[in-house]
Amino acid sequence: MNCAKFVTVALLATIKTLISPPVAYAAQMSFGETFTAVTLGGFVGFVVFFCLFDVLMNFQKENASEKKKRKRMRQARKIIQIEHRYPLWIFLLILPIFSIPVMAFIIRKFYCHNKKIFTASLGVILIWSFTMSLLFYLPMI
Repeated sequence: MNCAKFVTVALLATIKTLISPPVAYAAQMSFGETFTAVTLGGFVGFVVFFCLFDVLMNFQKENASEKKKRKRMRQARKIIQIEHRYPLWIFLLILPIFSIPVMAFIIRKFYCHNKKIFTASLGVILIWSFTMSLLFYLPMI
């Protein structure tokens, strides 16, 4: 196993989980190496961006003026409308289709009150990593 290839695929997976398996197979990695690198990269990317957005949102709340607070109330109403219009499982299923940072932001912003969201997100990353690694591995057999 080449460590540089593994790290490259894992770093790519922190941003874009779906394009990592083809890159890994182009680099001559096995199924196990690909699955491990993509899963690890997806987990690390989601955790880092989820926590980063948490820190940024808390920092933004501390530095808010009265005018910004009123504007934020209007935004909060829109957020509640979005939460009621689009169920959580839709965001979980499309988590890796967009990119890990975008979906970490959406989940953190709209669904952070749900206690199981973090674990469910990591589970979805695991499922997508396995599915995409297997899907791109099958033509190589």
